[in-house]
Amino acid sequence: MTHRTAAPPRSESPTAEEDVGDEREIATERETAEFNPEDLEDEHASDAIDSESTDEDAPRNAASRWLVRPSLNAVGAALVVLVLAGLATAAIALVIVHRNSDRAGERDLALLGAARQEVVNLISPSVKDPTGSANRIAFDATGQWLAEFRGVQNNFVGAINDSKTDSTGEILGAGIERHNPDGSTTVLVTAVSKVSNSSGAKDDPRTWRLRVDVVQAAGGYKLSKVEVVP
Repeated sequence: MTHRTAAPPRSESPTAEEDVGDEREIATERETAEFNPEDLEDEHASDAIDSESTDEDAPRNAASRWLVRPSLNAVGAALVVLVLAGLATAAIALVIVHRNSDRAGERDLALLGAARQEVVNLISPSVKDPTGSANRIAFDATGQWLAEFRGVQNNFVGAINDSKTDSTGEILGAGIERHNPDGSTTVLVTAVSKVSNSSGAKDDPRTWRLRVDVVQAAGGYKLSKVEVVP
């Protein structure tokens, strides 16, 4: 009697090849499930919406920042106004200073011109017209100097006549020494005169160094004080 060996029962577990095949099918199904064109379109649409929202919100955010910091903006605007006001004030001040400087310069020039001419009249008496020479000196004088000259005016005219003096003066230099609190201006003047007289002088030079005070009076600038400087 022949005995048949029973075939071993078939194993229920899959072979290695079956496992690999199953894993590939699962991966494919997952990729198919994960990649969906509609989902891609939805993502793009969402990004576009987010972008539009960001663009629309940008002005609002800027406005919000402006409203959130009103005090800082007000301070900045105030500083700008102050700076502009300061610049305008400085410009006006410069114009005023420049104008005042120009006026002071013009006044000093006029004052020096008057001082030079009046000193020339003082050192240029002429026997040809002694009274006229004295009158010119008196016309150029005021205050203390006018009082002093009036006291000797007649003697001055007589001395010119007696000595036959004829003098021609020339200014060598003149400059302002100081402006005084009483409104007068002290001027230093250097001059020379050529003197001819009955004593034998013939255009003999004589140098003068005078300190005179000049004031503005009726008729223009006049000498209020005359002093001979050694």
